[in-house]
Amino acid sequence: MQLGIWTAYYLVPNLSLEDVLRRLSGLGWKDVELSTEHIVEMLQDADGEKRLNKVREFLEKEGIKAWQLHTRIDLNVAHFDPIQRTQDVDAALRCLEIAHALNVPCAVIHPGGTQGYRSGKEREELLRLNVQAFKRLCERAEKFGLRVCLENMGGTGEGGRRSLGGYIFELQEIIDRVDSEALGICFDTSHANVMKLDLPEEIRACGDRLYATHISDNDGTADQHRMPFCGNIDWIGVIGALKEVGYAGLFNLEIGGERCRPLEVQDAKLRYLKGILEPMLKC
Repeated sequence: MQLGIWTAYYLVPNLSLEDVLRRLSGLGWKDVELSTEHIVEMLQDADGEKRLNKVREFLEKEGIKAWQLHTRIDLNVAHFDPIQRTQDVDAALRCLEIAHALNVPCAVIHPGGTQGYRSGKEREELLRLNVQAFKRLCERAEKFGLRVCLENMGGTGEGGRRSLGGYIFELQEIIDRVDSEALGICFDTSHANVMKLDLPEEIRACGDRLYATHISDNDGTADQHRMPFCGNIDWIGVIGALKEVGYAGLFNLEIGGERCRPLEVQDAKLRYLKGILEPMLKC
C-alpha cells in the first residue's frame, strides 16, 4: 500500500497539471491520482494528443507514478435518457483512452444512477443500465489492460430518491453481473462514513476486488474531505482492514477540505501527513 494524493489538492486557476505535479514532487509526493478536474483540462486542450504525450513524458521525467485517474464526475452511464446515456458512456470511454495513453492502470468512475430510484422496478432498471454500460467499458479496459473502479457513493439521489451504490454489496451486484476481472471497487472513506457504515467491515466486503481508494475524513454529517484524524473515522481500523484484504494500491488522499492560502500552508499539511501516515501504512 502506497501513500499518495490526488492532484486537485492544489486546485488553483493559474496552476496547470504540470505545475501541480512539480509542486507535489518537490515535497516528496511521487504517487498520485489524476483528478477529474485535470482530466477535463486535458480533454479540453486544443493540442489533444500532443498534450497527452507531454504529460506522459513529464510524469516519466519527474519519476511520478499515476496509479489512478478519476473520470468526469458529471457522467451518468445509467441515465434513463438513452441519448444522454450514450453520450456519457462515450465520454467515459474517452477517459479510458486517456488512462491508456498516460499508462495509468486504474480509472475511477461513479456508478450510474444519480437520479436514484423509488421502487424495486426502478432499481432493477438502474442495475440493468449499469451492467450494460460497464460491460462496454470493461471490454475497452480489457483491451487496454486497465481496471475500472466503481466508487461507493453517499447520500440520496434526486428529489430524495434512494441512490444506487452507497453500499459495497450494491457495487458487488454490478460487478457480478458484468463478470469481468477488469471491474473492481474504489473505496471512498468519507462517503461510507456519511452513510453511517462500519468502514472496516465494508472494506472486508470489497475483498480482492478493491483496486483503488479515496481517503478523507469527516464528522459523519457531510462529505467534508478533511485529512485523516480530523473527523470521527477510526483510522486504525480502516488501515488494519486494508492490510487484512491485502490491498496493495494507492492510499489516495482526497482532502479538498484542507485547501487554504497561502499555498505554503498546504505544503506544510502534506509534510505533516507524510510523517504521520507513512509509518502507519508500513508497519
